[in-house]
Amino acid sequence: MKVWIELANAPHCLFFYPVKKKLMELGCEIVVTYRSYGYTSALVRKLYSDVNCWRIGRHEKTLKGKLISYARRVRDLSSLISKVNPDVLLTKASPDATRVAFGLGIPSIVIYDNDKNPHQCKLTFPLADRVILPECFPAEKAVEYGARMENIRAIKGVLEVNHLDVTFENRLPTRVQRALESENSRVIAMRDSPNSSSYCSVSIGRVLCEAAEKISKSIGKAVFIMFPRERTYLSRINGNIIVPRRVVNTIQLFRRIDLMIGGGGAMTREAALVGAPTISCYPMEQVAPTRELANRGLIEECRVDPKEIVDVGLEIIDEKPEYAERASRYLRECGKPSEAIIEEVFKLV
Repeated sequence: MKVWIELANAPHCLFFYPVKKKLMELGCEIVVTYRSYGYTSALVRKLYSDVNCWRIGRHEKTLKGKLISYARRVRDLSSLISKVNPDVLLTKASPDATRVAFGLGIPSIVIYDNDKNPHQCKLTFPLADRVILPECFPAEKAVEYGARMENIRAIKGVLEVNHLDVTFENRLPTRVQRALESENSRVIAMRDSPNSSSYCSVSIGRVLCEAAEKISKSIGKAVFIMFPRERTYLSRINGNIIVPRRVVNTIQLFRRIDLMIGGGGAMTREAALVGAPTISCYPMEQVAPTRELANRGLIEECRVDPKEIVDVGLEIIDEKPEYAERASRYLRECGKPSEAIIEEVFKLV
């Protein structure tokens, strides 16, 4: 069996890695397509070097750019995939790949978790043969977006559970590594909001930097590791805010940090799942999987306000054992997304 995996961004690389490994153990051939976007290419080189990979197209910021990029990718993917001839597509709601699979008569499995993104859902759910969602994604919302109830499979937990199985050597910036090894220094991770996505156009980078400055004044020696979305002014910040130049194994990092302040989704949930005290200051209406972890006591939700972020951060930064215990209890209740996906692959083909 030949399985086509589409990787649209860095979290997709992490999510599908354990799926790829298991399918290969079962004798399947894997082919991968991806686009130029952030850390995606670097992660493909690290995690998918043992399979055939094609980089096609790039992520665009503007609505017009996204539409043109979509049209070009559909054309180029159609040419490639018609020759590769896979038996099934696995994708986290890529409109490009799902449309190509539908047009070429290839069964597709769409996995997704953002219930506040009608754009991708409406372009993929109606065309998918299976739609795999976390239980916290309202089934009625999925049907509203075009999924057929009989094609939906819900799994317990959040999709980032898959990320916990990803391993590769970390090469952290020297100052971060030293701070992690020091008993007298705090390490705090920060992630900007997904400001070039179709569902969020707001950057909270400046707010995070202001919060970092205030936290430093309160707790003394601290190092902040910032994960910006684009190469903005954040990449030129000096002092105690560090922007990694290389791809980082965030799971390994988050197991060791003292606090995570997240403006997005995947990294925020990764940190929470490994027991790091975690704040979500997502600037839009909160998505279901993050709210799920907040309801379970793994994430604290804040407004995009430096003072509130600092107040909550200082309150929870010393409570890592408690957060780790809650995360451990939660993970014991979760299903394995990889197992559900592989079951559906063999049902379809």
